[in-house]
This record gives sequence, C-alpha cells and structure tokens, in this order.
Amino acid sequence: MSNVPNARRTCPPRTTRPLLNQYAFLTVSPAVSNPGLTSPAKPGELVVLFGNGFGLTSTPAVSGSPTQSGSLSPLPVVKIAGIAATVQYAGLSAPGEFQFNVVAPAGTPDGDQPITTTYNGFTTQAGALLTVPH
Repeated sequence: MSNVPNARRTCPPRTTRPLLNQYAFLTVSPAVSNPGLTSPAKPGELVVLFGNGFGLTSTPAVSGSPTQSGSLSPLPVVKIAGIAATVQYAGLSAPGEFQFNVVAPAGTPDGDQPITTTYNGFTTQAGALLTVPH
C-alpha cells in the first residue's frame, strides 16, 4: 500500500468479487480478517481498495518490469451503500494491481454495506461489503 495517512487497509482479501467482465476484480476484506491491520470505515474516512484487470492506464505498462505506474482516466465510480464515494486516486500500485483511494460518503448507514466499482461500462458483482460504524 502506498503511504496514505489515516487510510483503512482492506487487504489481503478474504474474498474476491469478480467484475462482470471475467478479467477484472475488486477485493474488499472485512475488518475481522486482519485484526490490527483493518478496521471499519467511518463516513469521511479514506478507504484503500485493491483490484486487477481494470484496463489501460495513462502510462503504458512495461512487460516484465517489477514496478508499474499510471492512473485510470476517467476515474471509476465507487459506491458504498449506493452512495457515490469521492475517488481521490485510481491507478496501478504494483504490476497488475490497481489501488483505489476513496472517501466513505457522508450519510453511509451503519453495518456491512455493499460496495461497487463501475469503470469502462462494467460494474463489480454484488456481494462485496464494507463495514461502516458511526
């Protein structure tokens, strides 16, 4: 994970939820899977998500390179409990691994809330959850 202050770490994943196209994934890990490394995300807090298969970035990937960079443009739409979250960053953080820095939206209700990402016409499947306490 890149150095993001006050970010809620959501990795390593306990479950992986594939996107509608079979090549893209978004991972979300419940807080109980990594005690001390993960915690529920309160509204207004930064949440860091990871995935793969989201497509081309602003900087072309270099085959065989141990480091990659580049951002997605336009930014994907991330929704928590059906409410659009603010996406601060979406791009490669490692070869084949995308990082999404999002702010949990105000008004997100308590409990395990569905989280989806839409990019390039594809939306993650139902079932990924993010725990939100107040």
